[in-house]
Amino acid sequence: MAKDLLESFSKELKAKREKAEISIQQIHLKTRIDPKFLEAIEENNFDILPEVYIRAFIREYAQTIELDPEATIEKFERARSGQSFSDTTVSKKTQVKKTSTENETPKVIDVQSPNEYQTQRETETSMSSNTILLLGSVGVIIIALLIYFIFFNSSPNQIVTERPFDEVIKEQTERFKVADSEKESSASNVESTEVATKLFSVNIVAQDSSWMRIEVDQLETFEIILLPGRNRSIEASKNVKILVGNSGAVQFFLDNQRLDFEGKSKSVRYVQIDPTGLKLLNPSDEKKNDG
Repeated sequence: MAKDLLESFSKELKAKREKAEISIQQIHLKTRIDPKFLEAIEENNFDILPEVYIRAFIREYAQTIELDPEATIEKFERARSGQSFSDTTVSKKTQVKKTSTENETPKVIDVQSPNEYQTQRETETSMSSNTILLLGSVGVIIIALLIYFIFFNSSPNQIVTERPFDEVIKEQTERFKVADSEKESSASNVESTEVATKLFSVNIVAQDSSWMRIEVDQLETFEIILLPGRNRSIEASKNVKILVGNSGAVQFFLDNQRLDFEGKSKSVRYVQIDPTGLKLLNPSDEKKNDG
């Protein structure tokens, strides 16, 4: 159902564009969207579009061919979820909103009389004076207590007992042993950290525009669009997983060594690269992880 609705949505956009006598190239020049992505919208090939840009691309496309951008986005969302779109639904919502606005009861602002205002001001002034007096009394009490403890409550002279020399020597020796043990433990932790954080480098080179979603060591995930002739370098310690939209237009390098990978133009591939090399994954696994 959703596939048929999306197919109908794409055909309708293409028909509107052709009726307006606007070419794909004209939309590209105005919006700077890659022509391949514009064609994908008209061919119901939304899988190769970057998920975070799909709505933005459709909005720019609709505005360029003089369609309502927000209505077009809503129609796309309904089609993708398998629901049909009706203009009457929107008009009804608008009508209900207007009716509810018209029926709202105006708020009444309570205005105080001059006598009430004067009484309120006198009450606030009295409360403020009482607060100042209370704070002053507390301050006087605190100062009196400080004077008493400083000048009248001095403790008697303390008797200093000298510790045996042997006891002092023993304590210092044990303290140095603990310090040396902590240094050795710290050095061991540094060595293990250096071994654990040994990195490898992945370089991606694009021969044509391609969208990618990249996951590094299962800690960081981001999306990019590589333009023709551009590249992106990534460092990782465990693995790099890459979902690439236009797989026939990219090459992968591991520590400057080209990997054996053969994609297909306008087709999605999901790969994992680690120090042992490259292996293909199932794109549906990436969607499960993303969910």
